[in-house]
Amino acid sequence: MKQSKLFIFLLLFLLSFSLALATTININEAHVLGEIVVVQGTCDTADVWVGLEYGFGTPSKTISVDQVTAGATKKYSATYLPPQVGTYTVWASCQGEANVHTSFCVGDGCTIGPGDDDGDDDPETPDPETPGNTGSGSGVTKWECSNYWSVCNVNLTQSRTCFDKKYNQKTKVESRECTSCVESWTCSLWSDCENAFQTRTCIDEHYCGTNAKIPIEQRSCEEDFFPGPVNTPTDTYTPPTVQLPASIEPSFWDQYKWYFFWSILIILIIALSIFIYLHFFRKKKAYNIEELKAWVKQEKVAGTTNDNIRHILKENTGWMDEEIDTAFASLKKPPS
Repeated sequence: MKQSKLFIFLLLFLLSFSLALATTININEAHVLGEIVVVQGTCDTADVWVGLEYGFGTPSKTISVDQVTAGATKKYSATYLPPQVGTYTVWASCQGEANVHTSFCVGDGCTIGPGDDDGDDDPETPDPETPGNTGSGSGVTKWECSNYWSVCNVNLTQSRTCFDKKYNQKTKVESRECTSCVESWTCSLWSDCENAFQTRTCIDEHYCGTNAKIPIEQRSCEEDFFPGPVNTPTDTYTPPTVQLPASIEPSFWDQYKWYFFWSILIILIIALSIFIYLHFFRKKKAYNIEELKAWVKQEKVAGTTNDNIRHILKENTGWMDEEIDTAFASLKKPPS
């Protein structure tokens, strides 16, 4: 009897130890829109890549992917900002391990827990129930499993996650056999451009040993290109389309503002040049012939010669030779 109890104890210990080493994922179930969601978990081994896939709605549709690294402690952590209110599902797959997933809600109208619909395709088929503690229904275990199985790995197995809607049992992982290994490639970032090429390294998370769906690992870096999604299993999701902003035609002002600027500047320069010429360089002109006569007469009385008077008038006034001759002639006439 003692040997039987010891065997059962060792079996339970080994089972709990194996569960402790399995890939895990942990996340709070309810969040407010605009709040960053933290995804945490553990892997079986240290220093491995962890692929993350975020789905939305029921059934879940992939809307985003990410990749982090489980460090020396085998723990990984990632953040995600949900774009809208609703139910989200997160899948985590450590390198070479089966994936696990969990769900969380965003917004007041979304809940996950006891009382939710079982999510089966056939509403007439209830969830499998396992007897638990006795009582008025509170001790009954009600399991709900994901409708999505992981892709077939090198061990020719698939897995999915089941959780107890009554919260009497811990989340468990179901496995089943599959026929052929499905490649699941993840790639490092592209290297710097060197000799007109960039390179990266891609690894099949399932180690299928085939290269049927391996992504390109070398590309030219001289041509313009738009990089696609990085580290995405090519057979598990289709990247969401990105709507580019519509092109905006430049306004009339944006097209011709520099023409207006230079036109106004040229007009100002011409006006300034005319002003300077008229104010500083143009010869000043006498107001009338009588003033000219009076000035000539005054200069002659002062002893200025006729040639000097003519020179002064030509250099400093706008009087013409004919008008100067007229003024000299009028001064020669005898007074009547």
